[in-house]
Amino acid sequence: MTSPDNSFLPGGSAPQRSAPLRQVQAVVTRGGRTIEIATGDVVVDIYARDRRVAGAAARTVVPINRVGAPEAPLPAPLPDTGFASTPLPSQVPSPVHPVR
Repeated sequence: MTSPDNSFLPGGSAPQRSAPLRQVQAVVTRGGRTIEIATGDVVVDIYARDRRVAGAAARTVVPINRVGAPEAPLPAPLPDTGFASTPLPSQVPSPVHPVR
C-alpha cells in the first residue's frame, strides 16, 4: 500500500524498530511482517503473513511512475509535507447557519 502522505508512518504503539533498507530507514513491526518505508514523497506500507514475504517485497518494490529496479537504492524521503496536519474536506464541519 502506498500513501501520498510522507508525514505519517502508521504503527501506533506496536513495538517497532528502525532498520536500514535500500539506503533509507524502514520501520519494522509485527515481527517483521509489517514494513513501512518513507521514500521520496510517499510511504510504502507492506503487510504480510510471513516476515520473509514482507522482506522480499521490501527488497523488490519499485516506483510505479518512473523507471526503477528491484533491490536498487530508494530515494531519500523528502521533507515532511504536513499533509497529516491538514484535515480532508470531509473532516471540516459545515458552517452553522442561524435558523430564521
